[in-house]
Amino acid sequence: MRRARHGAAIAVGLALALAGTARAQPGSRGPGTGPAAPGSGQAGPGTTTPIPPSLLDAEPPTVSAAASSKDVVLGATFYLFVRVVYQPGVQVNLPASLQLGGAFEESARTDSTHVNADGTITRDFEVALLAFEVGDLVIPPIPVTYAAHGRAHEVVTDPVPVQVKSFIGDGENKLRDIAGPVALERRDLTLVYVGGGALATLLVALVLYLVRRAWRRRRRAVLARLPEAVQRSAHEDALARLDDLEASGALDAGDLKPVYLAMSEILREYIGRRFGFPALDLTTFEIRRELTTRPGGPAAADLVSGWLERADLVKFAGYEASADEARQALYDARIFIDRTLPGGEAAGAAAAPPPMSAEGAA
Repeated sequence: MRRARHGAAIAVGLALALAGTARAQPGSRGPGTGPAAPGSGQAGPGTTTPIPPSLLDAEPPTVSAAASSKDVVLGATFYLFVRVVYQPGVQVNLPASLQLGGAFEESARTDSTHVNADGTITRDFEVALLAFEVGDLVIPPIPVTYAAHGRAHEVVTDPVPVQVKSFIGDGENKLRDIAGPVALERRDLTLVYVGGGALATLLVALVLYLVRRAWRRRRRAVLARLPEAVQRSAHEDALARLDDLEASGALDAGDLKPVYLAMSEILREYIGRRFGFPALDLTTFEIRRELTTRPGGPAAADLVSGWLERADLVKFAGYEASADEARQALYDARIFIDRTLPGGEAAGAAAAPPPMSAEGAA
């Protein structure tokens, strides 16, 4: 009906325009009429009256709107379908933001277009909505804008009624009273944690003690297999024991850890006898600290610290040294003993490059 009324209006307008054009042709003026005066608003010879701009407007598109369901759950997504049918050459669209009031909110939008058999075009908009109020509500009319021949217009859809329901069932639309406090029982495990921590500490200490005692037993067993050295000076005894170790063939064994244990034992006993402190049971860090407090000790500490650290890698860190590395370590031990003889030799040795080779046990 809307298209028929608009087409009739266009036909009447065109007829009026053609009649005005015929009256404006030369020779069609009545007796006593002269040329139109300039500025009089009448058409002169050879001119036509322009068609009113309203007659150039395209036929308005037809619009419709419908909801995916008339029963909507509060807070759940439902869809509003807007269909627009229009003529070719016309551009149609929805506003970027729909004015839906406080009861509804748009969450997403898609659209699709297809050409109909009669040449018109259909564009379907699918708008995802959320409802935030309960009751019989109405989705307000949706404006559809269209443009043709440089002119923009707007048509609106009919309102769409929906009924919004909550998740609460019938007869349960009232909030329940706040429940009273509930007693909770919780066991205090503080003593368990403290006791467990203390027990774990004792177990660790026991394991460390057993490991240290086993290591000392193994060390004594290794030393027991070596030739017994006669009582000599610290310098002579250490060099003799190194010679015996080299002559025993232990440097050619597959497991060189006993060799490093023996060399470390010899060198630590020598350091203890030479500088006057029990170095045999001290760590590498403790030996270096003790050496720095004794005459001639700082230079000796610089010479021996690297050797002891590399030996610790083999003894404690699981490093598997080669036979060549073991022989180099034995050679470096001899050099250290020679450079720390009593009488001031170690003081001059500080200026010399360290005897510990870079190709040692590390």
